[in-house]
Amino acid sequence: MTALYLSFYQIGSALGNAISTAIWTQTLPKKLAQHLGDATAAASAYASPLTYIASYPVGTPERTAMIAAYSEVQRYLAITGLCLSVIVFVASLFLRNYKVDERQSLPEEERLGHKVSEGTPA
Repeated sequence: MTALYLSFYQIGSALGNAISTAIWTQTLPKKLAQHLGDATAAASAYASPLTYIASYPVGTPERTAMIAAYSEVQRYLAITGLCLSVIVFVASLFLRNYKVDERQSLPEEERLGHKVSEGTPA
């Protein structure tokens, strides 16, 4: 069961990374060019964002434009994640509802008064 869970976890992680990478690479350069107004500055900001933003003090138009571009792309990522999580939530509504009762998984250990650690196999 754990292997199945981890398999789905890895597949979901790979799909999420692919989607977010596609959004970043397809929208960020365009948004930088749109907000900065200069293709050369946008290419420089995209290639080395930390160096670019550090070269402009807080409040300058270039820094503000770069922050606005990144904010828009982050908004797209958040909306996409929210939409995909709705799909997962709806899928979770169709899971089986297992009845959890008062039975113990290790009844003999419980009867003898031994402490059962969480790592003890059932």
